[in-house]
Amino acid sequence: MEVAIANVPPELVAADPALARYGGGPSHASGFVDGLYEVRAIAHADHPKNRSRFASLCVLFSWALAADHQFLYELAPPHLVHSHDHGLFFPGQHQWTPVSVAAGHNATLDPQFNALVLTPQELEPPRAELETVTAVEIRDIVTAVPPQWGASGQDLQALTDCLCARRDSLLALLHNG
Repeated sequence: MEVAIANVPPELVAADPALARYGGGPSHASGFVDGLYEVRAIAHADHPKNRSRFASLCVLFSWALAADHQFLYELAPPHLVHSHDHGLFFPGQHQWTPVSVAAGHNATLDPQFNALVLTPQELEPPRAELETVTAVEIRDIVTAVPPQWGASGQDLQALTDCLCARRDSLLALLHNG
């Protein structure tokens, strides 16, 4: 899904109590895709295209330590899976700190995907993709957050270090698996 920074007006935040913890302003957003429905569980996992997509999501969710698994499925068969709303990722979720991310360097495979019994062959393509992600790319992405989010240089460096360490830990785990 395409992602962007969207401006959330204060009037929208004031009108919806569920948004009370958000201050409005620049927010991370996924582009709207018509013809999808949300299920907070793994479904349609028997289709080969979804198995490869779930393998990619397993690697992503394991790398970034997902705490809120949200899946979108296409209405039409084969009901391909998509993912969105990655706000509760990282050690400490949306309340992460340099201390919480410093303590979360060791990656394990996300247990949400255990029932799929993904094979090493299915995990190999996303593992190979993760291996191409450099520390410089991670730093560039992490430090591109809007200044209004109030993340200090120390915060962003700690998150960069965490993602680099978790990448290396996960690659080692997948290589030995």
